[in-house]
Amino acid sequence: MLNLLKPFGSVSKLEKLLEGLPVEVVGVSATPPPQGELDDKLARCDVLVADVDISVDRALVARAPRLKAVLCMSIGVDYVDQEALDERGILLANDRDFCVTAVSEFTMGLIYALLRRIPAGVEALKAKRWGTRSALGGVELQGRVLGLVAFGHIGRDVARQAIGIGMKVVAYSPNIDKEVARRMGVEPVSFEELLRTADIVSLHMPLNAATQAMIGARELGMMKCGSYLINVARGGVVDEAALLDAIKSGKLAGAALDVLENEPPKPGDPLSALMGGENVIITPHIAWHSHDASQKALTRIREQVESLLRGETPKDCLNANKGRPFDIKTVSD
Repeated sequence: MLNLLKPFGSVSKLEKLLEGLPVEVVGVSATPPPQGELDDKLARCDVLVADVDISVDRALVARAPRLKAVLCMSIGVDYVDQEALDERGILLANDRDFCVTAVSEFTMGLIYALLRRIPAGVEALKAKRWGTRSALGGVELQGRVLGLVAFGHIGRDVARQAIGIGMKVVAYSPNIDKEVARRMGVEPVSFEELLRTADIVSLHMPLNAATQAMIGARELGMMKCGSYLINVARGGVVDEAALLDAIKSGKLAGAALDVLENEPPKPGDPLSALMGGENVIITPHIAWHSHDASQKALTRIREQVESLLRGETPKDCLNANKGRPFDIKTVSD
């Protein structure tokens, strides 16, 4: 029997999905779980199901002596110490496709909401300030230049939607496939050119050493006056203090952020002063979260678990060359 630990959220859907497999699905009593309870369950864990709600760091890995695989219900795996897993031969797999549609649609939703000032209009009506509608004129998207930083599955889906409403799309990625981009009607450009020419800059890169604080004072200074910043990637890719300065100075007309450096935000965080402002939208890291995406994620977990039970490398394995083959025979009941 395989012991599978999901230390966040409800386990009932996962239990139902894995019915019929020799798997025991284990949850916790609260999120975050009490330390003693988590330690006890980690000690018996063969497979860990993880997402951004838990830090799979070296200390956690050390408390899981039976751990054979970490299955991430996410595309990004910046919350996982991959080196610690490699040292133990623990397999790491993500789900590189599950929330592509959810995040790309949410990105376009943020762009519409920010440029057409939809939240400000809602708040005005709540406050019975009907007369302020004349001051809430927004900016149309047709003909505007959208700059995509990173051009993976999500970036390409955002481009498809933006082109469909008449936007011009430019994109930067160190490894961009220029032929694919041009076939889509997207112009590949340098990072600096994107910042200088885009009316809206939308971020879609992973968080790693190369992208940490990639958007700082210098980069914000290169953006067009009156432009907008969208971040649905990771909070750490933006220097939040520099973004605060750019918005306060009027350099940027606004920003929409679904991710923050600290989640949830702490009192005194740079952007906390802007929450509720008319030119800033901040949402609680929900771009990925649709009913459809959640079901896809659970389905992928079943596929990956079935692969492990067959002793095969699961789909989307990120360290197959470093992880030991998963052998169900080595998992004790």
